Amino acid sequence: MKSHSSITLLIALALTSATVKADRFNYLDDQNPYYVNLDFPKLITPQWIGEDGVDAVVILSIDDMRNSATYESYLRPILERLKQIDGRAPVSIFTNSIDPQDPQLQQWLKEGLSLEIHTIDHPCPCLSGGDFARAKSTYDRCVDLMTSIPNNRPTAFRMPCCDSLNTPSPRFWAEIFNKTTGQGNYLTIDSSVFNITTPNDPSIPMDLALDEDGDSRFEHYIPFDSFVNVIKDYPYPFVQGELCWQFPCVIPSDWEGQNVQRPFNPKTVEDMKHALDAVVIKKGVYPLVFHPHGWIRSSQIIEIIDHAVKNYGKRVKFLTFRECADRIQSNLLSGQSLRNKNGGDNGVRIVDLNDDGLLDVAIGNDQLRTTRIWDADKQRWSEFDFPIPIANSNEQFFSHSLDGTSLLVNTKASRGVWQLQNHQWKSNERMLTGLPDATATGLDAGLRMRDMDQDGFSEVITNTEVLRWEAEDLTWKPLPFSIPVGTSITNEAGLDAGLRFVDIDDDGLDDVIFSDDQNYSLHLFSDMKTGWNNKVLSGSRPEQNEIPIISLGGANNGSWFSGQYLWVQNEFTQGLPALVDRRSFDQLLANVPPKAKSPKAALNAFETQPGFRVELVAAEPLVMDPVAFDWDSKGRLWVVEMADYPLGLDGKGKPGGRVKFLTDTNGDGKYDTSTLFADEIGYPSDVMVWRNGVLISAAPNIWYMEDSNGDGKADIRTALFTGFGEGNQQHRVNGLRWGLDNWVHLANGDSGGVIRSSKTDETINIGGRDLRVRPDTGELQALTGQTQHGRNRDDWGNWWGANNSNPMFQYLLQDQYLARNPHISYPNPRHPVATLQDSPIFPISRVMSHWEG
Repeated sequence: MKSHSSITLLIALALTSATVKADRFNYLDDQNPYYVNLDFPKLITPQWIGEDGVDAVVILSIDDMRNSATYESYLRPILERLKQIDGRAPVSIFTNSIDPQDPQLQQWLKEGLSLEIHTIDHPCPCLSGGDFARAKSTYDRCVDLMTSIPNNRPTAFRMPCCDSLNTPSPRFWAEIFNKTTGQGNYLTIDSSVFNITTPNDPSIPMDLALDEDGDSRFEHYIPFDSFVNVIKDYPYPFVQGELCWQFPCVIPSDWEGQNVQRPFNPKTVEDMKHALDAVVIKKGVYPLVFHPHGWIRSSQIIEIIDHAVKNYGKRVKFLTFRECADRIQSNLLSGQSLRNKNGGDNGVRIVDLNDDGLLDVAIGNDQLRTTRIWDADKQRWSEFDFPIPIANSNEQFFSHSLDGTSLLVNTKASRGVWQLQNHQWKSNERMLTGLPDATATGLDAGLRMRDMDQDGFSEVITNTEVLRWEAEDLTWKPLPFSIPVGTSITNEAGLDAGLRFVDIDDDGLDDVIFSDDQNYSLHLFSDMKTGWNNKVLSGSRPEQNEIPIISLGGANNGSWFSGQYLWVQNEFTQGLPALVDRRSFDQLLANVPPKAKSPKAALNAFETQPGFRVELVAAEPLVMDPVAFDWDSKGRLWVVEMADYPLGLDGKGKPGGRVKFLTDTNGDGKYDTSTLFADEIGYPSDVMVWRNGVLISAAPNIWYMEDSNGDGKADIRTALFTGFGEGNQQHRVNGLRWGLDNWVHLANGDSGGVIRSSKTDETINIGGRDLRVRPDTGELQALTGQTQHGRNRDDWGNWWGANNSNPMFQYLLQDQYLARNPHISYPNPRHPVATLQDSPIFPISRVMSHWEG
């Protein structure tokens, strides 16, 4: 949780277009320790290393030290190998308990090692037994012990068991790490979060991201499904809670390797090398976690060192955590640190000021006020003044559309606005008009900035009102709603009251969830007129507990939101599965019918298999109710719209199906025009480009339709085949697909029929069968079946089908061959290859029951 004083700083990043991501600073208020992801702005190694030609940093870090002799024996070959590079032996040892006068420690320090913090008692989890003070004590005593070692300057911490259990908690970072010990000591780096490289990162070659079987190379190292201490595709330092640098560890650690494939497995070492290759590509950091516990050999660590030296040379730098902290302070922060000499907020913020995907620096304290923007082309920092101190200010960064990047300051002593133009902050006070004075008492009054309607412009939200900037009137004006009754962003003391802005229903808009030690509620956002007027869940404790406590006593209770879950980890959750209390968003919305998603929200909702991605090419209003599509040789997309499903346009069966073709007129890969080709078709189910027109399946017919005069409309409509059953609209003929046999194959749909060819007058009963036809000649023939939905083939001519209860089966024996001998007894030619339980394709969104009784 942020600290508070009499200053509130609002930094408005104003842009000239509403396409700007106005919500890109929300993470600063969201209290989520895992907020970074593939698309988050990066802090690449060249920005802070201070050494030309270095792309990545390797930090060899060994855990659990209590006995120096054991570690000297294990580490000595590694140290000697490192010295061969540049005379140094940079290894960080995370220590539990040690004699500070042990002479071995001084030898290590002279060789270039660093001695870091791992708690005195090694509790797993650290927060447990309902005793928060015990957790702070084991941390504080270890920090003080390691600080007492002569010539040692401890910098970093690692949570015990963080690679195997859900041990970290937001409470730890906010109330233990970001505080000082009784002796005034503190750290600046934590390395307890794990980063995993996934196939979703387009910058990583597939042979690194995938194993030899085509599966994700690293994801099987995650110890269990609900392991939450992980981020994806972000191997960069990032800031947690304004005072803590997080250096994410690489997956796999040696424990994770032996957990999957036993100790000393060469496969683990190879994957560690592949992970290093990925980090070098991304110009990130590689903190490797290992132990002398019989999980990985010293010689195998040396293999990784050799791999780095052989393949990358000076592009990879081996450092300790202490050296990393020194280089960040010197080369990134102009000699400053996130924490001042007393361990408090030093007014240093790491944010992407110019929205170029790389993090920048804003420093405002009594020693220095500077803005640092990274120039990616020149690979150097440009620097200019920053206008005001921001330590302990509860500042707000946000985006707004004015004439450039703006800095809005609203303090108890003074008020002002600056705009960032051409690397200079210029005064502009007009945006103060109508802005509430959030600091009259010197407490946090709950003023927050959120882009509520995703239009690229941030609104102001307080405990009592919501305001929008009116450019014509040059003032902030109240909207006709406020945060829900019974909720509050901050309490009377200016502390966390338990309200969070989270998109619970996945519509791309922030909902409000509130939970303290007495009450809880969930309010879905409707629109900019009524706000969060849809209360879908509420209750009072202790009788009800549908939402865990988010804030307790004015502080975060160890809660955060990630991966469509509300998580809570604190000293009271150790007895729960996976050491966490969690609620899925589906659980919170169990009694709420799902809303239609926006195209953006729908796109973001897909989770693909490794190596695949989903792109949006068309959405409403270009297409409505699409059920099938096909491309023609001109790149046009032909779409079937079953607009009359399920009871017709008038509820009495009036045909209303349509066929359109979409055109990409500017070549950007997205369709921008739509032409209605044919309408008033009864429940059309499929389309296939054929000759100068298209084939359309719409029981009882297979149609051929053509535009003969070039006006984009079908003026030729011919029923080529007729007689298909017209039962349930979900059980009608479909699946027009080319076969390698030069026939067009169709799925029965489960409604059967006696099919007649209009060209030959031939008939055939397809009960229990599928069908293939030749549209030009009118030939037709029954096939092994039957398929309800989408008969398809692969490139080898194998045919596959599905129905509601079976996601995939294969037709192994073809009907035309079996028919040669009517006396033969043969097995079922339709073989299931996937069930609902093991299908690789499944809905991850909430499934609502369609049946009653």
